[in-house]
Amino acid sequence: MAFTGEALSLLTKGARAAIPFFRAAVEAAPSASSEDIIGAVRELGASIRRTDALAIIRQLKGNQLQRPAFASIPLNNLPSTRSM
Repeated sequence: MAFTGEALSLLTKGARAAIPFFRAAVEAAPSASSEDIIGAVRELGASIRRTDALAIIRQLKGNQLQRPAFASIPLNNLPSTRSM
């Protein structure tokens, strides 16, 4: 999957340089966890923030950032456990 200009502008210079390493790691093991992929890239000598690494992995795998189901609902409007 290609990176959009917007996604690239949010990454640091070091993170942009590590994209080929992440792409190779994701293609080699598509079902690997993010921790495994980050560990493999760090073993190659790339130093990258975890948040940047997760953003790259999400982009390469085509995943979206998930929000909690009730994140935008005020606490007084949340359903009770009795009603669920």
